[in-house]
Amino acid sequence: MKYFIDNLEGPRRISPRAAFASPFQALAMMLNIPGMFTVSILAGMLCLLSAAIPFLAFFIVPMSLSLVMAKTVSAICDSESDWKELNNWVYSKLKLRVWIFALMSLLPLIAIFGSIINLMQNTGAPNTGNAAAIYYIIIAIMFSGVWGLALFSANFLAHRENNGISVSCLQAISLLKKNVVPVIIMLMNWFMELALIYCLLASAVITAPMLFGNTSPLAINIFTWGFLFIVMTFFLSHYLITLSILGYQIFAPAEKEDDSVPQE
Repeated sequence: MKYFIDNLEGPRRISPRAAFASPFQALAMMLNIPGMFTVSILAGMLCLLSAAIPFLAFFIVPMSLSLVMAKTVSAICDSESDWKELNNWVYSKLKLRVWIFALMSLLPLIAIFGSIINLMQNTGAPNTGNAAAIYYIIIAIMFSGVWGLALFSANFLAHRENNGISVSCLQAISLLKKNVVPVIIMLMNWFMELALIYCLLASAVITAPMLFGNTSPLAINIFTWGFLFIVMTFFLSHYLITLSILGYQIFAPAEKEDDSVPQE
């Protein structure tokens, strides 16, 4: 893993096949590689809980990204990394990565909060205005999902020697421009995942009154919000592993001194 950090290449283009296959590879790694499920779920929970304390999110999210990134690279390279080695990568150049995350997260945050405010203003309005506000939220969420690849790439680039804030951010954003077709494929994948999440949450809302009856609103709320937390944690965990796999393919060194590095 140290070789990977010291010899980051790229950013190179992603093949459409790699973009399409990455969510399935992420699911296989999450379920089959020892420790990957625990690490990814922990990172997903931390990212989700950090939303309640925005200031801490600027530290927790970059650390969570690096934790999943380190575990994924270790798994792909068939090397066992203990918690001490993973933590070394998590805390490596943390100050730089916090500043990069703060800058890179502004655009998706503005898009999401703007769409939410727009929806609140259109609540109770004619159906056309309300529907448009919902479409804006969907577009903002999908944009944020794609932007996550740039943010994750900037987190990778922060580990490169002599890379500053502006260089890492600009190279990460340029990566999206180089990979228009893979980005469209990723959009389709994540849209289907979000549709599945919506179906699961809708099922929970319908099922809760059947389980607890209409006389237990507290139990219904606990069940619904608990189910939402579990589903969103799993989604974030899978999302982070997917970005880690793509990040490996974008930045992996072409060769390794003692052993070959798997290439996509």
